[in-house]
This record gives sequence, C-alpha cells and structure tokens, in this order.
Amino acid sequence: MSVLSFVALELQTTHLDPASVSQASYVKLVNGNITLVDSWPVIPPTASGDAVNEAAQQTKTWAEAVSQLTMMVGALPVVSYYRDADKEVFQAASQQVGKTPPEFHWLDCRELAKKYLPDLPEFQLSTVLQALGL
Repeated sequence: MSVLSFVALELQTTHLDPASVSQASYVKLVNGNITLVDSWPVIPPTASGDAVNEAAQQTKTWAEAVSQLTMMVGALPVVSYYRDADKEVFQAASQQVGKTPPEFHWLDCRELAKKYLPDLPEFQLSTVLQALGL
C-alpha cells in the first residue's frame, strides 16, 4: 500500500464570479498523516470600497492567501471534490489581483470515486463518505 501525500483544497465564492473567492480551507496530508489544517476568510478580489475596509481587519487578501497556499502546497498534488470549479476560482482570483497562478497538479475526487467505487448509485460527497465509512 502506498503512502498518501496531498493537499485537499476547498474554495468558496461570494457569488457566481469565480474571482470572488471568500474562503479558503485545506488539509495537508504527508505520508498518510495530517500535518496542517487551516481555513480563513478572504477579501474577495472583486470587492471594493467599504467592503474591503470592513473585512481587512479579519481576513487575508487573495494575494496573501495565494502566496501562503503556494508555499504550503509545494510539489504535492491538490485534490478537490469539484476540481474544475476550484481550479477556475483559484486562477480567476489570482488573475484578478495580477498574480500568475501556480501550476498545481489538480486531482478530482469525484473522478477518483467513480474509478475506485464504481458500484455507488451516485457520487455526491455524502454518498462517497458514507461508502468509505467516514
């Protein structure tokens, strides 16, 4: 059995604009052990004026968040249950603040579940977690 190392990343947005990332959460697994868990609010790169001033005290800017995430991920693959959506959010928010998004190796948990748990009736996260006993 191989030992797993990856970063599970989840990004939330304030609305349909993928650059409006408002929350970043991750779990870092190295050699099968959870080594870091963190989550923080992000000032959406699409925000302006009073919204930025009100949020600045308690949140990171996306530029700060992407720098921290890039350093923390390193060369590990990034897994996400909605890979394409999270990858689009990551890239759009980075471009919104003038940063080139890092070249992460993104994996889609839904695709992995379809491959390794083909007998499931559907592949919603709750169904996959239940099948894995998590």
